[in-house]
Amino acid sequence: MAQTEVVIGGMKFVKAKSVTRPVLKIEKNGKPVYFRIDSTIRVAEKMEKGREKLDANGIPVPPPHIMDVTNLETGEENTVVCNSVLQSELESNYADGDYVGRCFSVEKFAPAGDKRYATFSIAELALEGDGVEAQPTPTKKRK
Repeated sequence: MAQTEVVIGGMKFVKAKSVTRPVLKIEKNGKPVYFRIDSTIRVAEKMEKGREKLDANGIPVPPPHIMDVTNLETGEENTVVCNSVLQSELESNYADGDYVGRCFSVEKFAPAGDKRYATFSIAELALEGDGVEAQPTPTKKRK
């Protein structure tokens, strides 16, 4: 959490907790986003009746799945909207929310071919010297 200090009436305060967090959008451009996951994936709170998002047929769209993160490049606390592919990858590779507290590099790519869903490249990160050996980046074999 980025510490924010403010002096009010001669007393110094620091931010203790972020109540709201801006959304960290993972763009479909293949540019990696680096963050530490600070919460398990959960369903966002529903909108008040009459304010919910509607699909093209006027049917309410269910609230998205979200998680709290800390942007490793800026230190800013954010929320990431998890689409079903990102959620599935994290939950299938980390049992019982074990992804919380870990750092990741996430890249999102436009759907390939006739697919309707985006693809992701997700890599867990570790600080150098934490006893984790760097894994080589896979390279494509040339024909």
